[in-house]
Amino acid sequence: MLDLAGRIEVLETFGNELSRDIEAIENGESNSLSEVIQAAKVNNGWFSEEFTLHALKEWSTALQKDGLEDWMSNYDGLNHSSPKAIGLVLAGNIPLVGMHDIISTFITGHRAIIKPSSQDLPLTMEVLRRFKGLDSIPADAFTIQPAKLQGFDAVIATGSGNTARYFNHYFGSYPSIIRKNRTSVAVLSGEETREELSLLMDDVFTYFGLGCRNVTKVFLPTDFEPDRLFQASLKYERLLDNNKYVNNFLYHKTLLAMQQSSILENGLFTLCESRELFSAVSVLNYSRYEKQEVLDQEISAKLDDIQCVVGRGNTEFGKAQKPRLMDYSDGKDTVDFLLSLAV
Repeated sequence: MLDLAGRIEVLETFGNELSRDIEAIENGESNSLSEVIQAAKVNNGWFSEEFTLHALKEWSTALQKDGLEDWMSNYDGLNHSSPKAIGLVLAGNIPLVGMHDIISTFITGHRAIIKPSSQDLPLTMEVLRRFKGLDSIPADAFTIQPAKLQGFDAVIATGSGNTARYFNHYFGSYPSIIRKNRTSVAVLSGEETREELSLLMDDVFTYFGLGCRNVTKVFLPTDFEPDRLFQASLKYERLLDNNKYVNNFLYHKTLLAMQQSSILENGLFTLCESRELFSAVSVLNYSRYEKQEVLDQEISAKLDDIQCVVGRGNTEFGKAQKPRLMDYSDGKDTVDFLLSLAV
């Protein structure tokens, strides 16, 4: 059984292998990873090569010794002798979205029984294949159960609001973390620089806006000029090369117009005045505000639906889709939960 230092070494080796293969791909070389990236795109049209590489790069950077040790320095009991079987029901809305749960389970010394999402199957299977090929990793560290999870002691499951209700019913008698849909918002003061608004567009458009950390709603001061957002978004005109994105843009723009919603658009995305936090792909909701304290109360009342708040004094512009290892989904400390099972 690997101790913490051994588990960190395995993860660092994995991260270094990813870095080498990514560098080769960017130099125009083909390898097993480039083949899987193409397979992922065929399997799910939202998994473009650009955004899949973005996810892989983020993980190759995160899985370095210093960062892993810093992450684990916040916890005790990491060299326990009570490994449990953790059922992982993974989401598939963006590339490798379930990776954090896989890594957390492994680094805390537990075994993962994984039900991957069909939307992210090629990438998940490649990650697990690479893990299993590493020296010294236990043979039972990762098990795939594509149908019904069995033989688990605890569960971490991620899905929509509807599936979360099902998960709570089905896994209710087990220790569990159940996650539902969330989204992210941005609060602008009107004093943002061009660079900050450009970075905000990364928070909006990375992964086509499909992640829970993507900004789908912006709160604007009353005198904010929407054209500033449209100008900042132009660097993402390449999204119009994706047919799925274009179809969404045309469909939702037409639908909102038919509903007589208050909208503006620039041929790339639609800005819709709405109190709703969640928006469709290619749509960014917005509301105006006058008093910061009133806005703070409104956001506080909706925190159960919000993954992160972007803006000065909150999550930095451009960092929403670059979470740290200790930035846990739904604010629930996955590692703390996993370590509690080993007592």
